[in-house]
Amino acid sequence: MMFLSHIAFSLELLVLACGTCLLSFSFAKEERCVNWIKKLGTLIIVFSILGMVCTGYYTIKYWLQGAFEIPSGMSMAMHKDMMQKMMPLMMEKMKEQMGNMSPTEKGTGNMSTM
Repeated sequence: MMFLSHIAFSLELLVLACGTCLLSFSFAKEERCVNWIKKLGTLIIVFSILGMVCTGYYTIKYWLQGAFEIPSGMSMAMHKDMMQKMMPLMMEKMKEQMGNMSPTEKGTGNMSTM
């Protein structure tokens, strides 16, 4: 989860740099038709800064809640609940497959038919 916030922040920095390039290009040119480039560059810079503030806020919020301490995005309660639902299905499937095996295959432990 921490990597996602790093990726989002890096992309926002890239957009901020692009907006700054557009704005500096528009100030370098004194033509009349580049007025919209100034507006576009300013708009890109404003939105990228707002995105950076939002990403920073939620990163700190989730960090304080302890969301970055778990390696995956799944909480332990969700993981336990999923395992309780999946284990009976897995055991039933294994029993079916063991029932379809011949007695010689059961004794040798050959599970290549699965």
